[in-house]
Amino acid sequence: MEIQAAARLRAGNQEELLKLEPIYKALKRQGFDVELGTEDINGEMDASDVEELADELNKLGYKLQIKPGVFQKETFALVGKGKLTLQYLKGTLRIFYPD
Repeated sequence: MEIQAAARLRAGNQEELLKLEPIYKALKRQGFDVELGTEDINGEMDASDVEELADELNKLGYKLQIKPGVFQKETFALVGKGKLTLQYLKGTLRIFYPD
């Protein structure tokens, strides 16, 4: 039973990576310092860089919902097309699709 659960977990991670990989490549091409993890795209940056990154994701069609003043906060999350989530926690960025 554990082997089947592990196989489903690996398949889920592979599915996540396939969805995140084009986003990761596009952000790297634009010069953003991000890494592709097993379940997310992550990096250390300040809020002004996150604002530029969010603008780039919107240009790519991910339609992040950005409220005025959000980038002045230390912690925030933005949700876009397909439930793509951009989470910022005091200098740490994480982009992922929630389960």
